[in-house]
Amino acid sequence: MTPAGLRRALRAFAARRPFQSFLIEFHSGDRLRVNHPEAATILGDVVVYKSPRNQYRVFDSTSVCQLLDIESPGPATDG
Repeated sequence: MTPAGLRRALRAFAARRPFQSFLIEFHSGDRLRVNHPEAATILGDVVVYKSPRNQYRVFDSTSVCQLLDIESPGPATDG
């Protein structure tokens, strides 16, 4: 993802009202859950993520493949 693309996507996901948690998926397949609109901050070409336990993770846009909604369990279906 380009720096500008990630910036736009993060702003759009964080600005939803009411806020909805979302995932940042990396090319490695790892996923990072964002539970607060200010948890991921863009600083230049990198993103600084602060976890609820005050742990930090820094990554750049090229490591991100997509942002996506967290799937909520839907109604049960029979087959």
